[in-house]
Amino acid sequence: MKVQGFGSFIKKGEHIFRLNAEMIFGEGNRPVILGIGLNPGSCQLMDMEEWNSFLRTDNLVVTGKIKMDRTMLHISEMVLEAQPHFQGKVNLNNLMNYRNGNMNEAISMYKQLKRDGLYLNELETDFNQLLNNHPSSIIWLGWSLNRSAILNARKDQVYTDVSNSSNRIIAKYPNDNPSSPHVGHFCPLLQKDAIAYRSYIVSQLRAALT
Repeated sequence: MKVQGFGSFIKKGEHIFRLNAEMIFGEGNRPVILGIGLNPGSCQLMDMEEWNSFLRTDNLVVTGKIKMDRTMLHISEMVLEAQPHFQGKVNLNNLMNYRNGNMNEAISMYKQLKRDGLYLNELETDFNQLLNNHPSSIIWLGWSLNRSAILNARKDQVYTDVSNSSNRIIAKYPNDNPSSPHVGHFCPLLQKDAIAYRSYIVSQLRAALT
């Protein structure tokens, strides 16, 4: 099965935001899964010439093919394990859109931009608006169990937004408590945790996609 990744980015001053990403399976027809993770990490366009050209711009959205990272590859493997002939899309968004492969730096800058009220439209996705404008069949939460005051508030907000939709929600909750806004990451670092997560999620995906 051919799986391709695409992403849209914008640069504001020295700050880069990935506004969204999309994984297209085969022909990319429906169903559409909305995946919500933590942040884009160091994701960039696959074409380095195009990426370097983008870095010289400001306030310009660029969209193109991206190299799928470890998390995206794990997502695609789980989807295809659940449904080997899946011909849909996974639209990937995040709690925060700030692009930085260092999580501590990403959270620190997220806090600073939130505090200063800068680039808020780029910094965070409005999930109420997204779900109204781009209906999805399934919502898959995978933003991690990490706790910090500012992330907790954002998790609560997004969890409320998606819970108010009519979409089926899949996630790995701590202690199987579906009222918790803290959910397992799409791709746990430890192998034993990744295996446990995959087993748990694939069964939910299979049921949702059947």
